[in-house]
Amino acid sequence: MTAMESVGAVQGAVGLTERGKCWLRRHAGPLSVFAILAGVWTIVSWPKGVEQCTSDLWIYFGMVLKAEHPELLSRDLLFGDPANYAEWPLFTAFLRFFYRMTGDLTFGLKVLTFPLNLLFMAGAFAVFLELTSVRWAAALLAALAAAPMGIPASAEIFGIGPATQFVPRTLFTAVFPLLWWVYARGVTRDDPRLLNLSFLAVGLLANIHGISAFLLTQILLLVTLAHLGFSRPSLLTCLRLGLLAGIGALPLVVTVLTRPTVPTEAAPVEALLEVFQWRNPYLYPQTVLLGHIPEAILHAATLSLLVAIPVAMFLWGRRTADRGGAWLLGLAIAASWYMIYSLRALPLLAWFTATLLLARRVSLRRLERVAISFGLATFLVGVGGVLFLQGLHLGFGIPPFAALHQFRAIRFSGFAVFLLVAIAFARLSASWRDLGRHVRYACILLSVFAVGVVARDVYRTYVWNRRDVARADLVEVASWARANTPRDALFLLDSPLFRVVAQRSLVASTKDIGMLFMVRRHILDASRRVEEQRAAGDDIPSLMRVAARYGADYVVVRSRAVQEGSGPTVAYRNSSYAVLACRAIGCG
Repeated sequence: MTAMESVGAVQGAVGLTERGKCWLRRHAGPLSVFAILAGVWTIVSWPKGVEQCTSDLWIYFGMVLKAEHPELLSRDLLFGDPANYAEWPLFTAFLRFFYRMTGDLTFGLKVLTFPLNLLFMAGAFAVFLELTSVRWAAALLAALAAAPMGIPASAEIFGIGPATQFVPRTLFTAVFPLLWWVYARGVTRDDPRLLNLSFLAVGLLANIHGISAFLLTQILLLVTLAHLGFSRPSLLTCLRLGLLAGIGALPLVVTVLTRPTVPTEAAPVEALLEVFQWRNPYLYPQTVLLGHIPEAILHAATLSLLVAIPVAMFLWGRRTADRGGAWLLGLAIAASWYMIYSLRALPLLAWFTATLLLARRVSLRRLERVAISFGLATFLVGVGGVLFLQGLHLGFGIPPFAALHQFRAIRFSGFAVFLLVAIAFARLSASWRDLGRHVRYACILLSVFAVGVVARDVYRTYVWNRRDVARADLVEVASWARANTPRDALFLLDSPLFRVVAQRSLVASTKDIGMLFMVRRHILDASRRVEEQRAAGDDIPSLMRVAARYGADYVVVRSRAVQEGSGPTVAYRNSSYAVLACRAIGCG
C-alpha cells in the first residue's frame, strides 16, 4: 500500500466515524427510548432464576457446572463424558466467568440483557428507517422486533427480550440487524467493500454460533445471486463472499478439527432415523398448519412455493417492472404465512397482507427487493433445504440428520416479517391520501389491534410472573436432593431443570437426545431410557424396575401416585412430587 493509499484509508475511516457520530446525534431521541426499553428488559430479567430459563439454557448450565465441578454429574448419561456434548466455548466461558464470581448461573446472562437489546433495536431501527423514512414507525417496529417471537415451524425463537431466553444464537441475533443493514447497503449500492465486510462479519460471528452463521451465509448468497443475476461473474462474486465468510470462521473450524476424535454410535441408520423423526416431529412436515389445512393441500402449497420462488427471484430480482414486483410480494406474503403462522404472529400477518392489498401499487425500490428476496431465500434455505436433504435420503440413502440444523434457517423469518411490515407501512403512507375515509379508519384500527395483541402476548409471556406451582415444587425437591443426597447419586426423572438445580445425575432426559445427535453418541440408549420412563408413567413398580435396570438411587414421581403407609420409602415429599429411595428396598 502506498503512502497516498494509507492516507486515503485513514481519511475514509475518520469520515465514517464522523458520519456515525452525526447519525447518533440525529437519532438521539429513538436511541434514548431504546435504552429505556433495554433497561426495562434488564429489570424484568434480574429477579428471574434458573427455573424460569429455557430448556436449552439448562443444558448450557449443565456444561458450566461440569466444567467448574468435574466431580458432579459423574453418572449422568449426557454429562458423564465431555465427549457426549458439543459446546460453544465463548458462550460457556462467559457464563463460567460470572458463575465463579457470583455463584449464580444466570448472572452472566443478566449482564448481557441491556447491551444485546440496545444493539438489536438500534440496528433494526436503522434498517426500518431506510424502508419507511418515518422515525416513529421505524422505532416502533424495532421495539416490537426485539421482543422474542416464537417460530412454531422450526421450534425456534427470534428476538432478544429477557435473559431467560439467551443462548449463543441470541448473541448472534443481537448483531444481525446491523449486519443486515450493512449487507443491504452493499447490495443496493453495488459496493463490494460493504459486501466483503458483511460476509467477513458473518464468518466472525460463526465463532459465537456457527449454525446461524452457516445458514445466514446460504441465505445472503442466494439473495446476492438473485440481485446480480445468474452469470459467471456473479457466481465468482458469490464464491469470493463465501470464502470471506469461511476466513472469518477459521477459529471455529480449527477448534472443530483439533478436537480429540471419539468413536460415534455404530447403529443402523434406520434406527437412528426413527429416533430423529420422533424427536423432531416439526420436520415432517410443517405441523403447525396441519390443524388448519389438509395435508394434501399443504404439500401442494409447499411444492408450488419451492418452484415459484426461485423462478420469481431470478426472473425479477433486478427488474423494476410492476408485474415482477407484484409476484415477488405475493410470494413473500405466502411464504411468511407458511413459516411463522401462529396466534401471536396472526395480527402482523393479517395487517401487512391487508395493507399491501389496499395500498397503491408502485414499483419496488432496490432495498425493498432485497428485503423481499431475503424472506424468500429464508424459505428456500429452511424448507427447501430440509426437503432436499430428505430427498437425498430417499434417493441415495444419505442420512438427513443435517435437517435438524437446516430447518433453523426459518428463524430468520422473524425478521423478514417485520421487513414486510415496514414495506407495507411505506406503501400505506404513500397511498394514504388516495384511500377512502372508512378504509383509513379500518387501517388505523387494525394497526392498533395488531400492536396491542403483540404487546399483550409479550407481557403475559415474558413480563408477568405467574407462579407455576409444579415447577416451584420441583425446584424444592431438587434443592432437597442437593442438600441431602451424595454427589454421585443417580435420579430417575426426565427433567434437565432438576439436574441443574440438584446438581445430580439423571438416567436420561428427552432434551439430551438433541445434543447427543450432534456428536452421534448414545442416541439409541438415551431414547430407550426416555421411552421406558414414559411407558412406566406413574406406576411405581414399573418405575422401580426401570431404576433397577440403570442403577438409579432415587426415583422422583408425582405425589398422587404414592399411597400413604405402603410401597417404597418416601425420602421427601411435597404437594407435587415425592422422592422414593431405591437403596432402602433394593429398587425393585
